[in-house]
Amino acid sequence: MTWFVKMIDPRWRFSIGVLLLAVLVSLIYGESWRFDLPLALRNASGLVLFSCIMFGAGVAYAGARLNGAMPWQATKIALLLPVIWHLKEIWLVIEIYGVGPGIYAGLQGFYPFYYGLIFVVMGVAHLACELYRKVTDSGGPALWCCGGYFFLPLLVVAGLEALGLLLLGTDAFFFEGYLAGYRALFM
Repeated sequence: MTWFVKMIDPRWRFSIGVLLLAVLVSLIYGESWRFDLPLALRNASGLVLFSCIMFGAGVAYAGARLNGAMPWQATKIALLLPVIWHLKEIWLVIEIYGVGPGIYAGLQGFYPFYYGLIFVVMGVAHLACELYRKVTDSGGPALWCCGGYFFLPLLVVAGLEALGLLLLGTDAFFFEGYLAGYRALFM
């Protein structure tokens, strides 16, 4: 097992670890009823799965940064779990409703807000990593200036939603806007 861990680039270890944990608890959460596992175990695995989906990017970002990745590379590494989870959700909709509605569902709904929140989590992890570097005086260059960029995607999405509410009287991403677009495209 040690040889396998040594083969993985240290910057990717946390991201792959969070991904494997999410897959494991997803299997426990989704299939525990078949094996008659206790309800408490299923609930605990659901909580861990939610934590992986929402905060796994921050953990992966911090792991990548502390292992020598620059912010841009650490951001790409940290997006591994959110992108795989999003593709899995698109695939589930495609299996039920078809390719067009599946892709539309993946591009609409709460996903822009989800990615905005993921970038906020990575921004907080970035600021924590820079604070850690400053406290430990690790000698690396301080990159405080790029911390604010992680908060921009959520501000853009919230601004577009507010603009849709003000100009059109309906939301752009959530229920009403999603259904209006769905009806126009697929019905």
